[in-house]
Amino acid sequence: MTISFVQNQDYSGFLIHHEKIIDGVISNLDISGISESTLRCYRGDTLLFSGSKTGGEIAFLTNGTDGKLVYDTQAGDMSSPGNYHVEVETILDSEKIKERYSYIEITAQAPTS
Repeated sequence: MTISFVQNQDYSGFLIHHEKIIDGVISNLDISGISESTLRCYRGDTLLFSGSKTGGEIAFLTNGTDGKLVYDTQAGDMSSPGNYHVEVETILDSEKIKERYSYIEITAQAPTS
């Protein structure tokens, strides 16, 4: 699983990509049948926000056969400069798939006047 943070003028959020490796070949893992996926974002030891598929905060990018989920961050979720880390856990066929992505660095923006 890989977790990417995407931020541009139109979108801010996490792309969660589930993959499998068979005989050294990487391909998408079909997650269309997942029972749950949960994302948690921390700054230090403090939980800042979380979301889940069953709660509606995490969704398939398409239909799950491409292995991709998205979590849209909300205004203020990651507004303070600093280092954040994200943990994602997905349950597929009673197996837990976990990943921790560290060191999302948010830097202060220069004031505009």
